[in-house]
Parts: sequence; C-alpha cells; structure tokens
Amino acid sequence: MSKLIAETILKQLGGSNKLQAMIGAKNFVIIENGVGFKYPSGKYVQVKLNSKDLYDMTFKSIRGTKVRTIETYSNIYSDRLITTFENHSKLYLSL
Repeated sequence: MSKLIAETILKQLGGSNKLQAMIGAKNFVIIENGVGFKYPSGKYVQVKLNSKDLYDMTFKSIRGTKVRTIETYSNIYSDRLITTFENHSKLYLSL
C-alpha cells in the first residue's frame, strides 16, 4: 500500500522524471504512507498521506549525520502540493 501512495504523490508532483530534471531530485524513498527525496543543497522533503486523506509535507536539512526539521506543512490538498513545494523551496517544477 505504501508503494501505491508514494507513486500517487510523485505523480501529483509531476513524476519522478520531472522532479529529477527540474530540481535535481534524487534518492527517492518509500516511507510509511508517503515518499521522501533529496534535492540540492542538502535538502530533503517528506510527503505523507495523513488520516484526513490530506498530505503533510516536512522539509529537512541534512548535513553529514545531522538532520534538522526546517518546516512542516499540514493538511495540504493534492492540488496544492506543487505550490507548497515551490513556495518553500523556491525551486519550480514547471517552466
């Protein structure tokens, strides 16, 4: 089930190929009820489906073995995932 959720989230963000091409996303990982991936400058994002059938997006910074949560956005509708990512990261998923 987690794989299906992860695939759905990636599709809603434009697909893993688009994420790789537009922002250099890599190291895609299926997590419980979601997906996580790295993007440039040691940044990491997790997107999880919550119990309200909405999404929670957590941005983290990774430096060596130190992981620091930067910001968490809760209860995001699927059509706002891209906007939330773009507004926080200042990286754009479309031209």
